[in-house]
Amino acid sequence: FGSNGLFNGIENNDTATASLTYTVSDSDSDGMNDPYELDSDNDLCTDVVEGGFTDPDSDGILGSSPVTVDGDGLVTGQGGYSTPLDGDANAIYDFQEAGASPTIVTQVPDRLSFDGNVSTSFTVGASGPGLSYQWQISTDGGVTYTDLADGPHYADVRTVTLLVQGGITLADDGHLFR
Repeated sequence: FGSNGLFNGIENNDTATASLTYTVSDSDSDGMNDPYELDSDNDLCTDVVEGGFTDPDSDGILGSSPVTVDGDGLVTGQGGYSTPLDGDANAIYDFQEAGASPTIVTQVPDRLSFDGNVSTSFTVGASGPGLSYQWQISTDGGVTYTDLADGPHYADVRTVTLLVQGGITLADDGHLFR
């Protein structure tokens, strides 16, 4: 710190008229600075996960909620606070840049199942860094899609192969999966 009371590393000179030389990033240019966003690059993957930290309850906040914070606002007892990931070593942390888009290598083939079939499955082939999967269903001809959850009728909804199980019925007619 210099004679003007500021940390020398964030100013252009050590005088009363010093100008600050740092900026707070807004990686997606949406007008909200990165420290105040849960997904700074708007790629639908939260910063805490892209930074390589834990978020067991998937709320975008380090650790499991409710969290406790210290006097500086830092989450305590949940890990974190080490250097974030930079998987492609380009000097930009992963949470500040959208990653490469995945490539669908094998499209999900159409399946024809009949009332009373025990089960059927759908498999997709994809390539790209850090892939994760979430199968969705549309019951309105593809206008809207909803995330599926594992349960009595669907299994493996977060893998390459979705299993539709428990007996196919006429009520399933026209459902679309992606």
